[in-house]
Amino acid sequence: MTGMRTDIQKKERIQHLAKQILDASFELSILVGEVTVSTDIVIEAMKNTFRGISVQNVLDRYRPITQKQGRFKGDQERESTIRHAARYLFNQFSNMSMEKIGDITGSIDHSSVSRSIKKAKDLIDSDENFRKKIDNCRTLIRKYYYERNQVSG
Repeated sequence: MTGMRTDIQKKERIQHLAKQILDASFELSILVGEVTVSTDIVIEAMKNTFRGISVQNVLDRYRPITQKQGRFKGDQERESTIRHAARYLFNQFSNMSMEKIGDITGSIDHSSVSRSIKKAKDLIDSDENFRKKIDNCRTLIRKYYYERNQVSG
């Protein structure tokens, strides 16, 4: 029984490493300019990961959120988290400038986008749930890219 469990653990570890290699090679292809991921792929991956709030609505319009508008602090935090995630993912998977990312995600300037990306990196390091969502988005982005471009991955 112990040998079978060890074989299963080895198989799981091999699958995990293979996924990491695929993700790294995909991200490397983006960095060197061989791959460009469209914004709709990133948004689709986010829609399938961040449930319970409309990702498209959050990205379509930027508006300061106040309690006077009948919205709660929890809504504001979720929307901010989605914007941080979107900015981080656009930065990772596209060749867009900070200004362009800001245009898409409703930011005033490139420095706000930079701070938001840093906030997302901090959340990845400190919030396991957020990290899992970003990892899921990465996997879906790669999958959707390969499906749309009929590349095996």
